[in-house]
Amino acid sequence: MNEQQIKARKLGFTSLEDYHSLAFSRNVGFLSKSEMADLRHKRIAIPGLGGVGGLHLVTLVRTGFTNFNIADFDIFDPVNVNRQYGAKISNFGNPKLDSMMNEAYEINPFLNFTTFPDGVTDDNIDQFLEGVDLLIDSLDVFVIDVRLKLFKKAYEKGIPVITAAPLGFGTSIIAFSPIKGMSFHEYSCITEDMDDENKFIHLVLSIAPKSLHAEYISPIAIQPKIKKVPSLGIGCLMAASVASTMATKILLKRKDVKYAPHFLTIDPYLGKTKKGRLWFGNKNPIQKIKIKLTKKFIRSVSLEKEPEPEIPEVTLENNSIPETLINYLIQAGIQAPSGENIQPWNFKIDANCVRIFINKEADNSFFNLKCKAGLISIGALIENMKIAATQFRLETVIETFSIETNDLAAKITFRPLDTIEPDYMHRYIWDRCVNRKPYLKKPLENYVCEEIESELNLFPNVKFHKVEGQQNLKQLRKILEVFGEVRTETKTVHETLHHNIHYTYEEAKKKKSGFPLDNLEAGLAGNMMLKFTRKWSTQKFLNKFGFSKVIAKKTEEGISKSSACFLLSIPDFSDKSYIDGGRALERVWLKLTDLGISMQPMTTVNFFLYRYATEGLINFDKKHHEMIKKGANDFSKFFPDLDINTNGQIMLMRVGYSPPIKTWTTRYKVSDLLTK
Repeated sequence: MNEQQIKARKLGFTSLEDYHSLAFSRNVGFLSKSEMADLRHKRIAIPGLGGVGGLHLVTLVRTGFTNFNIADFDIFDPVNVNRQYGAKISNFGNPKLDSMMNEAYEINPFLNFTTFPDGVTDDNIDQFLEGVDLLIDSLDVFVIDVRLKLFKKAYEKGIPVITAAPLGFGTSIIAFSPIKGMSFHEYSCITEDMDDENKFIHLVLSIAPKSLHAEYISPIAIQPKIKKVPSLGIGCLMAASVASTMATKILLKRKDVKYAPHFLTIDPYLGKTKKGRLWFGNKNPIQKIKIKLTKKFIRSVSLEKEPEPEIPEVTLENNSIPETLINYLIQAGIQAPSGENIQPWNFKIDANCVRIFINKEADNSFFNLKCKAGLISIGALIENMKIAATQFRLETVIETFSIETNDLAAKITFRPLDTIEPDYMHRYIWDRCVNRKPYLKKPLENYVCEEIESELNLFPNVKFHKVEGQQNLKQLRKILEVFGEVRTETKTVHETLHHNIHYTYEEAKKKKSGFPLDNLEAGLAGNMMLKFTRKWSTQKFLNKFGFSKVIAKKTEEGISKSSACFLLSIPDFSDKSYIDGGRALERVWLKLTDLGISMQPMTTVNFFLYRYATEGLINFDKKHHEMIKKGANDFSKFFPDLDINTNGQIMLMRVGYSPPIKTWTTRYKVSDLLTK
């Protein structure tokens, strides 16, 4: 006798029949008393209690069903919260099966369960379907082999099957009968010898022949290679409601139950409903074309991104930090941004201490005068390491040094400290990226700048300048076009850029630095032009005909098509200030990532003006001298609270709302960067 049943008996309910007649009395009118009695004697099998499974169970229980075979081997986790019924604080870390049984007992304490805590397996599949009147599919979309076996066994045993897939804000439902219509195998055409991608495509296109949600889903979110697709709780609720309705119709032998190849798709977000027949299932000629197109589509949106390393499980003893943890923290640091993704740093590990050296030979670009760009990157790296360390309740003691006479830029010492609270920003270290896609002309919400300024309170010497409004952004764009033209006509800048562009992602993975061509988001025409102008002689020739002006306009037009521009500045040109500014930059960037806001550095002006302020025009081509002077004057007027002759500039950036990127930059491994 469960705890809830004991409470029910104290309230005077002595049996299932007694409780059922009152608790579900409001169903009568849509269902008759005799039908309610029928539901009470039916048994339903639910092979998973996650996204839709838990909601199926709860909805069926409230409908009046009382007998269930349920299976699940997983536990509840915070990542389940958006869509799974039992995902809540009190259930985190607990088995889904036990938690959902408890949730169901809270509704009806007299339920009868046969449980399978190992999930559905080859060894228990017959027992799982024993005495079952209906099977409701609730397996994850990527669990296909078990699904095939389960559906086949149900067909052999004469058990009807319902599958209702959550699709965005809606659902698509199909029922399979052992005596009518098509079996699941005939309908889906999935075979055991197919690869995982083919199985996934055949399954999705069979259960969702009319994908209404395709009108609003982000294509890049569909990543079957890493077994990841988006799902909304609203869609799961819809799926549970429609599936329970179909279950009730089938088991009460109501009229007008239509089986595969009939389907029904509902999307309340679009206000659309589609129903019909998918003749011959996936053998339908049109469906075959869809399958081929879907293969091409999935491959076109497959993420080109290195996997995030697993968080090490470590025990801290005698204040000693295991090497695996130190390496993890350094790898987190390496995710920091750097000019052309050069990653100009090396490390030396000494027990709980990490010394960070700037690699002055790694970046000899025109932008990296006195290694200031490299110091900004090291600051960002330090902030990543500090944030990542909080997951393990490690205090981070940071010392920074001038690199004028040596290469040691910083020293970090980690110390276990129970009072350290985990910094939620650690979740975004591997998600932060440069996004050069077009942005929407959508103003930032007021809270965005408020939260950015709140983060910058940690760095009182870093000043935050913001530019909003289309008129101001267009004016800033005009100023930046001058510097963009100079950039395109400067040989060393051109050669550094093209040296670090890799034409394929695979090439970038081998090099581990620089960036893949597609990361620049230049499009087909832009990619062809970048390849064509790889040689400076070609670029120089085209510049004679005004090509540099065209490139500058095209490059800087993103400014006027953004929500806003931010500029971070520091009080002086000291190495320490640049490192602190880099830390602040990374914190701002991670916050933007948290808020779902894209960012692209626009740093040409920052590094050109630093060179102009510290050494004048000596290293600029003479033909650019007046352009630099005018650009500096206009920039100073535009930012009147910034003194370009004394204040260092960390980064000018454009921010806004855009689709996520597909192709990411790669990184060195810790072992590549260790020094003795």
